[in-house]
Amino acid sequence: MFTSQDIIDSINRYLAIVKDPKALQTCFSQGNYFYYDYKSVANKHSHIHAYPGIYKDQLYFFMVPEQYDNPQSVDILWEHTQCCLVEGSEKGPVEPGDPGSHRIPDNVALERIIAWEDNYMQWIPEQVNSENGMFQAFNISTADFESEDDAIFLGLRQVLGNTTGFVADLIVANNDQAAQAMVFDDFIKPVPPYGTPALQEKFYLLSI
Repeated sequence: MFTSQDIIDSINRYLAIVKDPKALQTCFSQGNYFYYDYKSVANKHSHIHAYPGIYKDQLYFFMVPEQYDNPQSVDILWEHTQCCLVEGSEKGPVEPGDPGSHRIPDNVALERIIAWEDNYMQWIPEQVNSENGMFQAFNISTADFESEDDAIFLGLRQVLGNTTGFVADLIVANNDQAAQAMVFDDFIKPVPPYGTPALQEKFYLLSI
């Protein structure tokens, strides 16, 4: 059982290495995906904040609903945060699904997942030395979650003109039971950059 202080300390351990390429490479060599049980927060929030953190030398993502990422909720943070252990290396699900109107095609999702696996060791030091630096969290629209138990993969999205060639990404793999296939969603932004001061203020846990 994680306490609120455990969660904050874990996030701060990650923040302490965001300018250390070798430490980051070691951290992210632990795996490239984790599982998130969305049913406990379904339809209650518009965004989830995904914070990388290090607890007992293991990489986690701490999934915090936006409305609990503030000074008033620190004492109850542990009640509303899912602590998701990052697991071993995978190239991602291979079953294709209907991309639909608000999803990304399976080939695009898999390209981003594979791009992380193939490039993260080289990308990390380049990103650390870039204008925005290494990501500190992700802002995830809850529209991404279409099933109760989702696998979330680290990815790299190719961006022309970006100094490193890629932007960090998370890809949500949903199990579409009706179609008996995986479908992929990606309404996710790494921070920084924040875009607006108002968005930056919503990531309170980065400031303590």
